[in-house]
Amino acid sequence: MTTPRCALVFLLAQALLALGAAAWSTELCVPIMPEPPVTDGILSPGEWEGAARLDGLSWQGTLERRRARVYVGATDTHLHFAIVSQLPEEGELLTEVLRDSENLVFDDSLEVWVDPTFGAERGRRFQILANFAGHRWYKMHTYGGLPDDPSWRGKWTIANGTQGGNWVCEVTVPVE
Repeated sequence: MTTPRCALVFLLAQALLALGAAAWSTELCVPIMPEPPVTDGILSPGEWEGAARLDGLSWQGTLERRRARVYVGATDTHLHFAIVSQLPEEGELLTEVLRDSENLVFDDSLEVWVDPTFGAERGRRFQILANFAGHRWYKMHTYGGLPDDPSWRGKWTIANGTQGGNWVCEVTVPVE
């Protein structure tokens, strides 16, 4: 029997979804997916097969009432995330921030952190905020005396859609 190839990924992720907030952090060994999912805001059958799946999000130890699930997968060149959150029972998703800004945190938005240097004394963590309207904000956070790089821009691909009463957000992150 062979051991499956996997990408060891530390995620410090917060998904601020549909008026609810969620926070979790964990270390995952994510199997390398044979084919990357299509980043189009639609979950197609079998597309996320082989990805890690987390069901439910919590805030301060309490499970959110709205259903949510997160898929995390990898290929040799990219990390892939899909965050699926139940739409509000009444009204629309809040998308009042109509520019790329850290103020997206006040909308129904998601926030993803990737920490490729987890446990190191020096490193970089990468953060993105995104809302359903397609606006996003990126930041690289350095620690351990590494200099900031204000010119860094995330080259993350993001697509949003609605499907089966859910907000679907798919994110592709180059590993470079």
